[in-house]
Amino acid sequence: MIEGRLKLVMHDQNNGALRQELFDIDADPAEKMNLIEEQRDRAEQLRAKLRAWQDSVLRSLTGADYAP
Repeated sequence: MIEGRLKLVMHDQNNGALRQELFDIDADPAEKMNLIEEQRDRAEQLRAKLRAWQDSVLRSLTGADYAP
């Protein structure tokens, strides 16, 4: 998910764990410096927005967004 300068990347691992990365794509276009530890609050805000969007997509796919 990209918002402004920040890009949140979430990787599902084979062991069921979730690896998360946060990058400032303006200052670090090569995405070499993971800011997740320094900006945990901002990462959580982006995760919440991503979850809300995913929930919205699921509601649309199942028809829950549409009146009968």
